[in-house]
Amino acid sequence: GSDTAGVQNSKTLFRAAAARGQKALNEIEPLLSEARDKKLVLSLRTDIASWVTVFPELERLSDLGDAAGAWRLGSEKTLTLQNRAEATSREIAASVKSLNDAERTAAATEIAATTGFIWTIFALTAIAAAGVFAIVRSLNRDLRIVGHEMAVTANQLAHAATEVRAATQEMAKG
Repeated sequence: GSDTAGVQNSKTLFRAAAARGQKALNEIEPLLSEARDKKLVLSLRTDIASWVTVFPELERLSDLGDAAGAWRLGSEKTLTLQNRAEATSREIAASVKSLNDAERTAAATEIAATTGFIWTIFALTAIAAAGVFAIVRSLNRDLRIVGHEMAVTANQLAHAATEVRAATQEMAKG
């Protein structure tokens, strides 16, 4: 129901955020003149590509109902990439300070968009994992209820069978 819709929405937001991050890098790269800065942008591109390649595995784990596995993979991969991308973004920000005022303003805006993208990816991974966890938990609760109801029904059938057997024996005697 709504949990599945939330997970689907998170997947859509993730893909849109990845596209925005690439777009931001495309816009900031021409503003950077130093080879070192361009190398940092390449590093961010690589990190985004790594995030994007991890996402199908997160989807697979989510679709299998393995909330813990999805959360673990998302946390391990996302946190490492996010920390590295933040450090790289800070390095780019330091380089941008040497640009003239007009270029600095435009670059800072793009860096803010990239940092926002990083946090968006992290948040979406956490939301997707939480959504999967909620779905699995809900299914487990429903299965426990069905199991309990089946056990009660089995006990009632056993009791009824005992009564039928006793009645049959009484009829045979009488």
